[in-house]
Amino acid sequence: PYPVFCLSKGTKSTTNRIFGQLCTHFYGDPQKSFEQLIGVTGTNGKTTTTHMIAKVLSDARLTVGLIGTLGYRCNNGAHVITDCTTPYASLLQEIFARMKDDYHINHVVMEVSSYGITLERIYGCQFSTVVFTNFTQDHLSF
Repeated sequence: PYPVFCLSKGTKSTTNRIFGQLCTHFYGDPQKSFEQLIGVTGTNGKTTTTHMIAKVLSDARLTVGLIGTLGYRCNNGAHVITDCTTPYASLLQEIFARMKDDYHINHVVMEVSSYGITLERIYGCQFSTVVFTNFTQDHLSF
């Protein structure tokens, strides 16, 4: 129903962008089924902030998925450890698909590292809400 390669005019295409779009298409764009996709970025506090948001949503009896430094988990207890804060597009879309199909998750909270943004690991993600925690000297060189 939508083109695989939908780069806007004037946007340079990179391998990571195209790969992200292919992965999104391959997994059937699972994030479209989420009511919320919340991204949290910043130098410090991403893990704490995502866990607090997930707890609030869970306490409101919403189905919640969490992706970040400690891996990913669903509110029913499923937990998988990953090797980075913001997974590459193929793993990210696979996680989204599992959350949608296997666990019927409607709300996803994820840590979005500056590396993940720069390396376009989240290209194609449509966040309903973004949170910026802070910016410190640690990221000035990057």
